Amino acid sequence: HRRQVSWDLLRKIINDPQFAKSIGTVFLELPSNQQKEFDRFYANKKLDTEIILNILRSEQIYGWWDKGEYEFLVDLWHINQKLPKKERIRVIGADEQPNYQSMHTPEELDIYMRTSEDRNVHMANTIERVIKSKTDKRNNLFIVGYMHAYKAEVPTNYPEYNGEEPKFSAGVELSRRFSKKDVFAVFQHSPRMNNSGNLYGELRGGLFDTVFAKLGNKPIAFNLHNSPFGAEPFDGDEELSQDYRTGSFENNFDGYIFLGPLKDELGDYVLYELWSDEFVQELERRFALMNTSVKDWY
Repeated sequence: HRRQVSWDLLRKIINDPQFAKSIGTVFLELPSNQQKEFDRFYANKKLDTEIILNILRSEQIYGWWDKGEYEFLVDLWHINQKLPKKERIRVIGADEQPNYQSMHTPEELDIYMRTSEDRNVHMANTIERVIKSKTDKRNNLFIVGYMHAYKAEVPTNYPEYNGEEPKFSAGVELSRRFSKKDVFAVFQHSPRMNNSGNLYGELRGGLFDTVFAKLGNKPIAFNLHNSPFGAEPFDGDEELSQDYRTGSFENNFDGYIFLGPLKDELGDYVLYELWSDEFVQELERRFALMNTSVKDWY
């Protein structure tokens, strides 16, 4: 999330003329309850970026300030304008998120949180339904945080709001519904992290970074299967790595991408346009549903 180098790569990929010939649907970790707005944005003959900003404002209670994702969505609009209608790329929001605009009391939010579908299950359900019902035979791209994408059959490390046991990742769910060969999951080189964004040093004690440095830190992508990296125990997520069932890198991902040294990356690529005066007021209203305030939250 919010890594400029990652989105720069994705934007180059979708602008390649071969992309639209191969991929007909892009799934995103953005709210499925905003699908009508996605469709409206891409159906418009005139670019209306406020629609995308409002979709991003509906992801999580505090909105989603990922400038690279915003630029990616705008690029896709321009690409679609040049394609025949039958060949245009559809964008699908797959995430399960509260529809905050329709909630007015803490009780409404509490009911939603206790009865809503698990996010990973919802993403897998959405993707499966779309793929199995669409007539477009092109392939599909799912852009999602890697802790929703790993394939080891280990429950996710964040418990459900309603006290239920955590479910499996969307990567596991999709591999079960299709097959592991049908789901090609890619891991982007990163620090060791946890789901809260805390950093725990370099992967495998710096082994991977040392290898990339000896190769001149040139961008590279490769299959993990039968590679020296693939056999290494997966430690990309601090909590997941504590479970022996997690296994190796190749047990969780199929491909690996290195785009450059981590020390050269800038911090979060922030979409400051998200915070209009109106949205700041909306945040105050939302946080009140959780008995807190913008000041206390941040």
